[in-house]
Amino acid sequence: MIKTRPAHRRDADEAPRCRHLTRDEFVTALNWSTQVGSHLGLDDSAVFWAADPEGWWGIELDGALVGFCGTIAHTSDFGSLAGPYVLPDLRGRGIGSATTPFFLQHLSSLLGEDHSITTDTSPGHRRFFEDVGFRVTQVGMRMSGKGERLPWGPGPCELRPLALIPFDEVEAYDAEHAGISRRDLIRRWIAPAGGLALAALVGGRIAGIGVIRPSREGYCTGPLVADTPEIAEQLLDSLCSHADGQVMALDVPESNSDALTLAASHGFRTGAVIVRMTRGPAPNTQWQQIYGFNALHPG
Repeated sequence: MIKTRPAHRRDADEAPRCRHLTRDEFVTALNWSTQVGSHLGLDDSAVFWAADPEGWWGIELDGALVGFCGTIAHTSDFGSLAGPYVLPDLRGRGIGSATTPFFLQHLSSLLGEDHSITTDTSPGHRRFFEDVGFRVTQVGMRMSGKGERLPWGPGPCELRPLALIPFDEVEAYDAEHAGISRRDLIRRWIAPAGGLALAALVGGRIAGIGVIRPSREGYCTGPLVADTPEIAEQLLDSLCSHADGQVMALDVPESNSDALTLAASHGFRTGAVIVRMTRGPAPNTQWQQIYGFNALHPG
């Protein structure tokens, strides 16, 4: 049984404690985040845990779990911070402020000297991360729509299941556009149970990838990356057809006007705003070819 703390005022002499999460605790923690708006796939906990089981931390008060954070080292010079997340009834009491320096110090210790750390957050938490050295590198529009079986027609490329494409080619294409290598994460991301993962091929070369995976409310969409708007549209048409009648969530970079236009043309409407922030050199992300980005972490 996982012990969680009832809401009450934190005593002045109480200090939060950080420790590694067990697998069951990690699943519980992710479920907390979905209750306040995080849109995660049904199998995302298995994907994130397998990518780095040592990267997930619990925050305790008096031996009870009250929050969590992820410190994921994707490469020797790039990592991501997922959180810290604190139970809503205990927010505003300095728990996040007290634990964030530990999480950043730990993650930095896993990386090289000129490393980068990225995080996704809400506009309301922007100042919090600015105070510990982060700056805004992208704004994402969380858009939602409904899948629809669209008429088939010839497109600019051939679509094939991503699982049939040599993984090294898939990973290289993702790394080229994301600006960093996410090999362990992407390996598990491209085969979503009950979802669809496609590669767009032009002359035998990858010119786009598109993935949707089942969620509690329908489907999460992303990554959706393409060399041209026409290829992105062909991929999105296929993903929408797979999700026929179901809600689809799509996180679109605000700086890509073609992506915003494409989403709107398929009936997607803007909801929440996501702020991507970076501490250190920003990855060379090819935002003009990203039509839907998947989070590097839950948050």
